[in-house]
Amino acid sequence: PLLGDYGDKDWKMTVSRDGDRLFLQMPGQEKWELGAYGENELFVKIMAWRMSFTKNAVGKVIKLTNTQPSVTWERPRFPTP
Repeated sequence: PLLGDYGDKDWKMTVSRDGDRLFLQMPGQEKWELGAYGENELFVKIMAWRMSFTKNAVGKVIKLTNTQPSVTWERPRFPTP
């Protein structure tokens, strides 16, 4: 349920799977492999970057919160569920 695009029509980041591995891809960047802290918590393996996924009342992911050492930012799921 975490896989998909986050952002808007002008800028998207993608959480994807290749076999049994998860990846994050930002526009114009390589894919970065992800690890998991829990069901709704991932992290980028090569840097201090944690991602938390927020679900709505029916359990669909609606937002991704990115936490890095100096900044926290959010992106909605795109397209909106």
